[in-house]
Amino acid sequence: MDGDTARMMDTSTVPATVAVDKGEVIDSTKAVPKDGCVAVVMKAVAAQLNDELAARES
Repeated sequence: MDGDTARMMDTSTVPATVAVDKGEVIDSTKAVPKDGCVAVVMKAVAAQLNDELAARES
Protein backbone atom coordinates (compact mmCIF):
# COMPACT_ATOMS: atom_id res chain seq x y z
CA MET A 1 0.00 0.00 0.00
CA ASP A 2 1.50 3.32 -0.98
CA GLY A 3 1.26 6.55 1.00
CA ASP A 4 -1.64 7.95 -1.05
CA THR A 5 -3.74 4.85 -0.46
CA ALA A 6 -3.01 4.94 3.26
CA ARG A 7 -4.30 8.50 3.49
CA MET A 8 -7.57 7.54 1.79
CA MET A 9 -8.43 4.68 4.16
CA ASP A 10 -11.46 4.94 6.43
CA THR A 11 -9.54 5.00 9.69
CA SER A 12 -12.68 4.79 11.81
CA THR A 13 -12.76 1.04 11.09
CA VAL A 14 -9.22 0.24 12.28
CA PRO A 15 -9.76 -2.16 15.22
CA ALA A 16 -6.58 -1.57 17.18
CA THR A 17 -5.55 -0.59 20.65
CA VAL A 18 -2.39 1.43 21.11
CA ALA A 19 -0.33 2.55 24.09
CA VAL A 20 0.43 6.24 23.69
CA ASP A 21 3.59 7.95 24.92
CA LYS A 22 2.08 8.73 28.33
CA GLY A 23 1.53 5.01 28.94
CA GLU A 24 -2.23 5.24 28.52
CA VAL A 25 -4.00 2.57 26.51
CA ILE A 26 -6.58 3.97 24.10
CA ASP A 27 -8.81 2.57 21.39
CA SER A 28 -7.60 3.53 17.91
CA THR A 29 -11.05 4.68 16.81
CA LYS A 30 -10.82 7.37 19.48
CA ALA A 31 -7.15 8.10 18.80
CA VAL A 32 -7.66 9.17 15.20
CA PRO A 33 -8.13 12.94 15.09
CA LYS A 34 -10.77 14.49 12.84
CA ASP A 35 -8.09 15.55 10.34
CA GLY A 36 -7.06 11.88 9.92
CA CYS A 37 -3.42 12.22 11.02
CA VAL A 38 -1.61 9.40 9.21
CA ALA A 39 1.08 9.06 11.90
CA VAL A 40 -1.51 8.21 14.56
CA VAL A 41 -3.19 5.66 12.30
CA MET A 42 0.14 4.05 11.41
CA LYS A 43 1.03 3.78 15.10
CA ALA A 44 -2.30 2.14 15.92
CA VAL A 45 -2.05 -0.33 13.04
CA ALA A 46 1.56 -1.21 13.88
CA ALA A 47 0.60 -1.91 17.49
CA GLN A 48 -2.25 -4.18 16.40
CA LEU A 49 -0.03 -6.09 13.98
CA ASN A 50 2.66 -6.55 16.63
CA ASP A 51 0.05 -7.95 19.04
CA GLU A 52 -1.25 -10.36 16.41
CA LEU A 53 2.24 -11.57 15.52
CA ALA A 54 3.13 -12.07 19.18
CA ALA A 55 -0.07 -14.08 19.71
CA ARG A 56 0.75 -16.34 16.75
CA GLU A 57 4.29 -16.99 17.99
CA SER A 58 3.21 -17.99 21.48
